[in-house]
Amino acid sequence: MKGPSLVLVALLLAPAIGALAATVGPPAPEPLQLTSADVPAWLVGDTWTLSLVVDFRNGTDWIQGGGNVTLTVSERIEVDAGTAYLYLYNSTTTGDLYARGRITDPNTGTSIPLTIGAGTLSGYLWNERGDLAIVKTNQTFMATGSAEIPLIGTRPITIQGAVTAAMQPPEEDFDFPIVPGDSWRVSTTTSVLGYARITVNLPPPLGDYTIVQPLSMDTPGSMLVSATAAESITVPAGTFEAFGVHSPSVDRWYAPNASNYVKLESHAVMSPTQYVHLWGNLTGYTLTPPAIDVSLTLVPTKVAPGGSFVAIVDTTAPGAMVKLTIPVTNFTAMGATNVSGGLVFNVPAPWSDDSTPANTDIGSHGVLIEVMDGVRTGYGAATISLLPLDLTVYGLTATPNPTGDGLATDLRATVAVTTDVAAAGPVDVTFVSEDVDMNGDGVMDLPIDTYCARGSCIGTATVQPVLPGSPVDANVTWIPSPAAIPMDVIWSAVVDPRNQYRELNELNNIGRSTVRVEGPNLTPSNVTVDDGTTLHVFDDPASLGFVSPVIDVTPGRTVDLIVRVKNAGIVNASRATTLAL
Repeated sequence: MKGPSLVLVALLLAPAIGALAATVGPPAPEPLQLTSADVPAWLVGDTWTLSLVVDFRNGTDWIQGGGNVTLTVSERIEVDAGTAYLYLYNSTTTGDLYARGRITDPNTGTSIPLTIGAGTLSGYLWNERGDLAIVKTNQTFMATGSAEIPLIGTRPITIQGAVTAAMQPPEEDFDFPIVPGDSWRVSTTTSVLGYARITVNLPPPLGDYTIVQPLSMDTPGSMLVSATAAESITVPAGTFEAFGVHSPSVDRWYAPNASNYVKLESHAVMSPTQYVHLWGNLTGYTLTPPAIDVSLTLVPTKVAPGGSFVAIVDTTAPGAMVKLTIPVTNFTAMGATNVSGGLVFNVPAPWSDDSTPANTDIGSHGVLIEVMDGVRTGYGAATISLLPLDLTVYGLTATPNPTGDGLATDLRATVAVTTDVAAAGPVDVTFVSEDVDMNGDGVMDLPIDTYCARGSCIGTATVQPVLPGSPVDANVTWIPSPAAIPMDVIWSAVVDPRNQYRELNELNNIGRSTVRVEGPNLTPSNVTVDDGTTLHVFDDPASLGFVSPVIDVTPGRTVDLIVRVKNAGIVNASRATTLAL
């Protein structure tokens, strides 16, 4: 932490705003007996205001301050991110900030007391609509105040800057549905780019003095988050029944009735003189009344990866068009509500893991509903969760075995699930012409792409589905070409080599076997030498050591040599060979 520490105020406010954008929904607070909370559907115009207090120290540098931040949902957008198609909420952020403290001038090493009396903050925030994960935040700030300059005294200062933070994968702080006792891991890399500038107005003839702090860093992070039972939380905006969502450094309380978290505390203490504390409380919020009431019920709520479920849509708009979307797979379906405003979809579930592996599921993915009735629109959301399974591979065979150099060989492996949960989606099995687990610990020694890059991947077979009690075979054709013949070649079959499925046991995904690769035993079996006058026949060249007696030939005469080649081995000759005479 170097340079003007006041930058931290804005940097801390920006992530806090991001977390604030992780909730939206229904009516005003009232006591609830909450057992879980699913992802809300934000509406344009939904607004939350949070008061923040910051206490920061880094050695002799310290800042105490805070402010108020308002988040307002402004639009729904869709962004092609290259590797994924994102369905997002775009929200605006506005606010004020204040601070006092002491910072070190990075140019002179001088410690400067300062006070910020008036500051503004503005920007935007992107959240995924399916799980409210934070994709990107941008904040611009400007503030004025005063600083105590040695030998000069109190002088006006201006602070301004901009910070953009992008999260990859998006930071999914809330693994919906939130269920007490559940825990999940959030892993993301935050890329920050921006600057902060402090300008000190010095008296003539000195002119203004400027300190510029560039901001550019990529910070990987991983934290274990857990949910606790709902409790009554009182903040300036009211009293809410809220779930505790806790990690080692951040505590938040999420209230479904406010469609957001209503309180947060963050405490990062590195030493007695190096720490960051942040407190936030909801001071007010407004939820836009829906033009069309929409409820979405999924049956069941948990399915096998790639399985199917029913989406039951109830609305107050009979005869309206309805679009169902699963953002993670970009699956869409269209339909129309009946006279009662209802509609039922049969939907294929995703099969891939998400970025927040939990102890109750291997993936939780948002399902979005958009209802269109003339100029009126309505929105709903719910979460489909994937049940944990376990894939295994065994019974490796090669046919024929022994096989021959250059001979088409069938490699086969059996794939099964050891759980009562099926793998209903596609399951890849990659065959590799070497031992991918040399130490036998059940983990590939190298990533599968490394083996493929060096030409060891024979091929990938895809099977679907893999049902409990019903193993399936996967096979590829291999044309062996070892460096030497004969050779015993160890080959491997790896199920789910790129970990599309998160499994209960990842140590039984590799099978290994050995195939003997031999070459044909080729030998000259009959040699005839015709010198034009005499026919010399050698029925058994091997008995002569493959060297004939001396044959007298008239100079200039054409000699015909006829050789028959016999395969004395057990493997066919599958490719051309060379005979030297």
